[in-house]
Amino acid sequence: MNQSVQLDVKSLIIYGLLFILLWLSLIKLGGNPSIDLDPSWMLVLAHAFQHHWQAGVDYIFTYGPLGYFANPYAAYYDKVSFNYFIIWSVASSFVLAGLFLIRFSQLPYFIEKVIYLFLLIFILGTWTGDALYFLTTVAITVLLLEPPHFFNQKINYIILLAFSLLILAILPLLKFSFFLLSGMAVIGILIHVWHKYHYQWAIFGLLFFVASFLTLWLISGQSIFNIADFLLNSWQIASYYDQAMSKESSEVRLNTFDATEYYFAVAGIVTLTILIALTCCVAPKTLKKGIAAAIILCGLFLTWKAGFIRHDSHSIIFFCSLMLLPFFVNYPAPISPSLLILMRGLLFATALMGLLGLFYAGHLNHGYHFKHFMVHWHIGVIDNLKTLSSLNSAAMKRDIEKARLQRHYDFPQVRAAVGQARVDIFSPHQGILLLHSFHYQARPIFQGYSAYNKSLLSLNALSYVGDKAPEFVLFKITPIDGRFPLIEDSQVLRILLRDYRPILLEKGFLLLKRDVRGTGLAETAPVPLMQKTVSFNEPIDITHLKDKALLLRLDIELSFWGQWVKLLFKLPEVSLVVQTDSGNEFTYRVVPSMAKMDFMFNPLVKNEEDWLLWHLQQPLEKINSFHLTLRPQWSFDSTQLMRLFYPEIKVYLSENETTPHSIPTP
Repeated sequence: MNQSVQLDVKSLIIYGLLFILLWLSLIKLGGNPSIDLDPSWMLVLAHAFQHHWQAGVDYIFTYGPLGYFANPYAAYYDKVSFNYFIIWSVASSFVLAGLFLIRFSQLPYFIEKVIYLFLLIFILGTWTGDALYFLTTVAITVLLLEPPHFFNQKINYIILLAFSLLILAILPLLKFSFFLLSGMAVIGILIHVWHKYHYQWAIFGLLFFVASFLTLWLISGQSIFNIADFLLNSWQIASYYDQAMSKESSEVRLNTFDATEYYFAVAGIVTLTILIALTCCVAPKTLKKGIAAAIILCGLFLTWKAGFIRHDSHSIIFFCSLMLLPFFVNYPAPISPSLLILMRGLLFATALMGLLGLFYAGHLNHGYHFKHFMVHWHIGVIDNLKTLSSLNSAAMKRDIEKARLQRHYDFPQVRAAVGQARVDIFSPHQGILLLHSFHYQARPIFQGYSAYNKSLLSLNALSYVGDKAPEFVLFKITPIDGRFPLIEDSQVLRILLRDYRPILLEKGFLLLKRDVRGTGLAETAPVPLMQKTVSFNEPIDITHLKDKALLLRLDIELSFWGQWVKLLFKLPEVSLVVQTDSGNEFTYRVVPSMAKMDFMFNPLVKNEEDWLLWHLQQPLEKINSFHLTLRPQWSFDSTQLMRLFYPEIKVYLSENETTPHSIPTP
């Protein structure tokens, strides 16, 4: 009896220490203020949360009402955001540490326990991010399918079910991809509950989940009537993401394809899939095995898409998930010794592929090396302890950094001209406006590069029509990924040309003031000046049209194989190569779904200086000819990649009947 009590006390102490260590490792307390691209959209999410912007209506992004908290290194300018973020990080890490430790206690062998805990604390604890929430969904699903003995009692299981469904109701408010996996997990869990227990339990679970989600949605300051808009518009962005945001791992390596990460990824996918297949095929064949397998593989697919579409440091999301997912696969019982050895080998191989891939990707993108991973983890934990022990000091450091940024990015002329009038920014650096407390009025897809299709482009343009349009726009042409300068937010740009005139230039930004010359959306001439069907690499001569202001529209359609590649992976980049009357040649990326709406093409406006010169009626480069091509990728040349597209491309050139405002030459 005394020995048993001693063992229980000893186990309790060990689990307590492990819990504290894991909790401190998972905590992430945000980043320093910045006006860069990623910190800027995080700041907009914080601003949206505080001001109860309606997700799917006032702002359209793949993040939900609580999206600000989904980013472990989110920046913030104000103390309110700082306090909210600290509370979220401490509380969520506390819950998740307990959840992952329950799985630790269920692992059957010591070596699996050690490796699992090592990867959780020292590796995932360094990176967290999206992988943490995907793994959370998988962990909850497996826990409810195979609960510890304590939760086999009816009342205990109901409490566990309710608590788990509450967590799964929170995740969709963070990010749309979490909604997809959480939704699938809830369906699988409730099917299991119906099958094993009683249909009334399943109905209770469904009602509890829906009620929890709606309650949290309302608490977040959202209207129930906007849920459909949030889901529909988030789906639009997510479904075009692989076409618009595909990117290889490094600009340096684009022309010398490095397949190392893909080798690790594919090897890990194969070993994990075999492990899951063996688990499902070995008797007894049960429904819960199939449900667990489906959720694990769905999580793997979502992290694959998240990691390798925009293949820079995003691949770390996939490898963090890959290295830990096999530990949520339960060995069947009974099982033969030889099969057990095989399955354990597959588990270790999958974890190894994930770990090696993570080290490789981390080293390429962040200088993260296996020789120093403990140093990275140690620094993170020490910083957490310092911040939590002195929150006022941490907040003060961020205030000092904010003050430095305010001095560096001060716009006194813009502030004097705008005052408290409504102002938007045509640039992915919204941090500038939020830094100086302007009356920021964002268009719905506030990061214009994310307006991927006709519907989203039109929604943004509509926000610039009528009495609610911003009175001023801080303007800078900053396309991402080498896109054609005027293809992002092309319909807003056409309204800016018509209804806004430049009034000053400060620190590389033009300030545009509203001066309405038309109503409604910008229109296109009913009859194109040129309508032509071409193929890739076929030159199109427009010398006879170069003196006209031109709009270009392209219909580039995917073939059958292209649709499959888009679903399972990503598409190659389409390039627009233009030759100008100055003898220059420029190569730009075009996103096919964006190019389906007319965008300003000629004269060639490359930056905000050219935009100003256009208004000053100064000469600009004009386009003599152009052609479309595919950028070689994945060791394939452009000819091989053409099979992913229909051979016929429809090209429409129309006259841009909107002329710039005439402003006097200074």
